[in-house]
Amino acid sequence: MGEESGAKIRSYSTSSQVVSKVIKLLEAGNMEEASELYSHCQEDIGFVLMGKSPRERAFQAKMAKMFFTAKDYEKAAMVLEANGEHKRAAELYERTDMYEQAAEMWLKLGDSSRAALNYEKFGNWAQAAELYSTVKNYAKAAYCFEKAVNHFLAGKYYMEIGKFQKSMELLQKVQREDNAFLEATVLIGDILAQHNYLDIAEIKYRSVIRTLLIGPDNIIIYYKLAELLEKKGELHEAAALYKQIMQVDPAYKDTEARLAACGGGGEELIEELTEEEPEEELEIITNVQSLSEDVLAKSGVDHPHPAKQKNQIVSMMDGFEFLKATPLFESLSLSEMKRLFTICEVKLFKPSAIIIEQFQQGRALYIVKNGTVTVQRVDGQKVTDLVKLPTGACVGEMSLISQSATSARVIAGPQGAEVFEIRRDAFDELLSSDDKIAIKLYKVFIETICDRLRKTSEDLAAAKAKPN
Repeated sequence: MGEESGAKIRSYSTSSQVVSKVIKLLEAGNMEEASELYSHCQEDIGFVLMGKSPRERAFQAKMAKMFFTAKDYEKAAMVLEANGEHKRAAELYERTDMYEQAAEMWLKLGDSSRAALNYEKFGNWAQAAELYSTVKNYAKAAYCFEKAVNHFLAGKYYMEIGKFQKSMELLQKVQREDNAFLEATVLIGDILAQHNYLDIAEIKYRSVIRTLLIGPDNIIIYYKLAELLEKKGELHEAAALYKQIMQVDPAYKDTEARLAACGGGGEELIEELTEEEPEEELEIITNVQSLSEDVLAKSGVDHPHPAKQKNQIVSMMDGFEFLKATPLFESLSLSEMKRLFTICEVKLFKPSAIIIEQFQQGRALYIVKNGTVTVQRVDGQKVTDLVKLPTGACVGEMSLISQSATSARVIAGPQGAEVFEIRRDAFDELLSSDDKIAIKLYKVFIETICDRLRKTSEDLAAAKAKPN
């Protein structure tokens, strides 16, 4: 095929040399060159740079901007955070999926809702739930408490938003040894009574008090049962319970008035109140963020110095800036681009050499680094040139997501072609190890397919509109 393999060219420097040069470029205001030099380092020298950089406000602002330009949003956020720019730091932490750090920034800004959202994304369900409850977002609080396996609070907040069936399911999971058991029982009884299931509510209360002598800690259950019996018209039993309650706490709620309303009596608590009853369950049918790009500003206070690191060898990635500028990959961050670069191979094709053969299963994506390529349609012995593609063009991208045969032949141009090759097997391995990269790239491929379908439809419509 006239194909020649070529290793990716790298030059090497020490980290100290690169850091010193980046600092000088920033001091001179040469932001673009500083960003490019920093981006081309395959190893991460960001922490070393932060540790050796001048503390002046103006320089810190330049360094944050350089990190942002290089798409190293994590380092940009760290610089902004250390310099008190909590809002911009929070937005960048969100952008790089560092949700816990973002949540801490929003808390410092007093934005509990945004902090809760980030704790939720991070998976700190308990902290998210607590914050959601403070801002009265009870639906989110219920969901997060459920994820945190806090059955009581999840049930309580589901009840608050009217999801009674869900509330009952969770509240009934609260164990007797749990400190919230009695309160959970009260809520279950309230739900049952609210839906006019008084008998089942009574059974629930009796199942609890039969094992508890009345006292200050559980008096609420006795009161709820008495209130329920009163509502059912069983005044003698209700009065007996109200009297017991008054013996423990004469001023408890409105017990004295309720006892009077029951007509007194009930000198002894009848045996039925403590008889064991089976618990029953009730099935109640119920109804059942953009980020600001403006993240750069003046900054000033010191950020913590990282631990001193040894001077290391830094490899410079030839062609990295070119690859990063490819539209297919523009949504990737710096660290993601570096991972993608590691699976790229440089291939050299002689003039007219076949890069992709028509009707064969595609095996790789090719990005033209130097030279041109020509797309051809092969029909038997007839070969038709369809389009000539320049440096920067991509061909074969569908091979990365489909095992279908290719629809055209691609050959190197008159001067040959140097291309980046991304093989399907290496690409699949990268995606399987990083869901975030996978989502971003699949989204781009879907948009590419949609664009091609749209163009094909437009071409067909134009062809039909032409007079015969």
